[in-house]
Amino acid sequence: EGLQLQARSFYQRLQHLITLSQVDSLPAEYINLGERDQVGLELETSFRLSDALSGYAHYSFTHDLHSTPEDQGDGFPAHIAGAGLEADILHSGWLLRTDGWFSGAQQITGATPFERDLDDTGLAMLRQVDTTAPWRIVLDLRLKRAFFEGQGEIFVAGKNLLGFLHARDDLVQDPLIGMPIGATVLIGASWNGAAPH
Repeated sequence: EGLQLQARSFYQRLQHLITLSQVDSLPAEYINLGERDQVGLELETSFRLSDALSGYAHYSFTHDLHSTPEDQGDGFPAHIAGAGLEADILHSGWLLRTDGWFSGAQQITGATPFERDLDDTGLAMLRQVDTTAPWRIVLDLRLKRAFFEGQGEIFVAGKNLLGFLHARDDLVQDPLIGMPIGATVLIGASWNGAAPH
């Protein structure tokens, strides 16, 4: 049983990030962006309340100090947080683990295709788009039980379970790609040891 706390501050400089230049006309080419300076803070804790219950939590904050004028690349989520618990249900050997994450809104700069008519021929071109990926919360659950002295296990796992509560359009994390990230449920078994006799 116990509690651990950690705190870290950081400074980082990002250089030579890559983006597309002149995406709305030919030729399009990749170029390097300017510099980006960031400072941030990270907080982390882990704890064990008993042999049957443990958990963790973390939070990070990132702030752009300044960017050179030609730097028009993607932003970073200012806030990211997560927490999780693992419990031995009634000391039965069935372990339940839950993990949750929060990511703040993120500015995205990229290219998306569009059609342009040139001399009566249809050409697929690229257009630069600035948009914002909304904040999101992800929740995962995993219920498992080990057998044969931990060499194998059976499990039920759910990924991004909050996806069941949202409409398809609300599950799009990157507006430029447009593909939703849905929920997944897995039921199965794994074996990591030698074949049983």
